[in-house]
Amino acid sequence: MEFTPAGIVLAVAALFTLWCALYVLTSLAFPDTPKAGRNRFVVTLNIIATLGLAVWCEFYKTDPCDNPGAESNAKETILLINALSGMLYDLFHCCCIGHLENLRQFVHHSLVIMMLSTALATGRSGSEVVYFLFFAFITLPMNSLLRFMRYHDMTEHIAYKIVDVTRAVLFLFLRVSVGAYVAYCYIPNPVPHILIRIPATAFNVVGLIFAVVNARRVYRQMMQTNQKVE
Repeated sequence: MEFTPAGIVLAVAALFTLWCALYVLTSLAFPDTPKAGRNRFVVTLNIIATLGLAVWCEFYKTDPCDNPGAESNAKETILLINALSGMLYDLFHCCCIGHLENLRQFVHHSLVIMMLSTALATGRSGSEVVYFLFFAFITLPMNSLLRFMRYHDMTEHIAYKIVDVTRAVLFLFLRVSVGAYVAYCYIPNPVPHILIRIPATAFNVVGLIFAVVNARRVYRQMMQTNQKVE
């Protein structure tokens, strides 16, 4: 299966419309839920779809340092189209509906969109971008679950603490292990397009910082809980 540039644009537009329609349907079904919560539900569906497509692409058989900049196959292109449509939807919703949390989120979305668009436009680096996306997205459903639990005032529930600790440990482990490996052997490689290497560099550096900050936050919360118990 080959994708033409026009076909890719139409596919992204169609999926973007689908995510917008799902948001409208969610708003009609759950009118009392905050707009941010409805948006998070739609974004989580896109993330789960992206993770499922990554498994379909057999990303686990890929080493981003083996053949960087190689031509993307059809499966990888489908995943990139889905991921790009989701990121465009989320950025559009956050900017237009008024829930753009801060500059960091805007920069993050813009970098991801730049990386995905470059991979689709050049038809290359699909395997390593799929690899990056899986490890970048794997903890995001847990983020959504924590937001849902906070909305329902479950922050003191043991389930909330377990999910919070699991997410922090997994996020830190992936950023230190996978992130360091990619930074060491992929980012300095001149073969992949610069507009893919720049976001990859930013994700690893910023991601590692936030992983450490998040791990420290969870550790402090655990210590405070222990002190209350004593």
